[in-house]
Amino acid sequence: MQNFLQALGRRYVIILLVCFSCYMLYMSVHS
Repeated sequence: MQNFLQALGRRYVIILLVCFSCYMLYMSVHS
């Protein structure tokens, strides 16, 4: 269970980073 939570957390952080970088790219294009 602990390993599952760690893997899920790591994946969640990666998804957040991807969303954030896409958002910054979108903002820089549409400014």
